[in-house]
Order: sequence, then C-alpha cells, then structure tokens
Amino acid sequence: RNARDFDALARDVARTCARRVVTVDVRGRGASDRDAQQRYTLPTYVSDVLGVLDAVRAPRAVFVGTSMGGLITMALAAQHAARVAAAVLNDIGAVIA
Repeated sequence: RNARDFDALARDVARTCARRVVTVDVRGRGASDRDAQQRYTLPTYVSDVLGVLDAVRAPRAVFVGTSMGGLITMALAAQHAARVAAAVLNDIGAVIA
C-alpha cells in the first residue's frame, strides 16, 4: 500500500469535512526514499509519523490506518495518546505477533 491508494478518500474527507488531509508513504514505500540502514520497524515508523505531524504543525490528528498503517496508528496512540484525536483502523489482522 502507499499514499496514492487513498487519494479518493483523502479528497472526499477534505471536501466533506473541511479538513486538511495529509497522506504518508512510510519509508521505503511509494514515493518515500529507501532507508540505507534498513530501519523498517514499528518504532521507526511511529517516529516518522511524529516528524510529519511536527512538520505540518499538527499537534493532534485524526488517523485512518489500513494494514501496517493501522498498526502504526495503534502504536502511536499507545505511546503518544495526546497526538491522536481519533482513529479508524482497517485490516490490521486478527493476530499481532
């Protein structure tokens, strides 16, 4: 999955909810650069998302997380609850190893 998969949803949310929508390609996916040190871990992704929130000056956000994005959202909420205003989780699997 990559951010482009959610273009239609992003447009609809921005239009109907009058919200700014930011979609993210996590490192190594979509338009994001690959990580030469291969740091493809949940804590790294959470840190990256916090960096995006800071870069767009969003103290809190509503997240839509599908698959790995859902896992990132859950970890973000567990570690930085004040940054997550709400979350929609989709297709994260029944078992988390």
